[in-house]
Amino acid sequence: MHYYSENMKERISLFSLKGKVDIWWEDVKNVMEIHEDDLTWLAFERLFKNKYLYERYYDDRAKEFYELQMGSMTDEEYTSIFLELLRYVTYLGEYKTKVQRFISGLLVAYKN
Repeated sequence: MHYYSENMKERISLFSLKGKVDIWWEDVKNVMEIHEDDLTWLAFERLFKNKYLYERYYDDRAKEFYELQMGSMTDEEYTSIFLELLRYVTYLGEYKTKVQRFISGLLVAYKN
């Protein structure tokens, strides 16, 4: 079993992201006709966050939605969290699919 230091994990993550970011940045410059000399750090940061940080946030919320289990939550807590996370999976259109996902996270006693 291999153990990686936090520094190693960060370097691996940065390396894998670097290629994607380079391609994204070239596309942004071409499409938006951005000249790097005219771009402020705040403008770049906003573009970067919109592409990578917000996308990651939404992906993480969707993952939480699919992994949500009632566990020791009350009915109200489970329903509230389910509905909160449901807005991050807008592609889940059918009512029946949403109901099935809700039921799949319930305690066995509630399912019966």
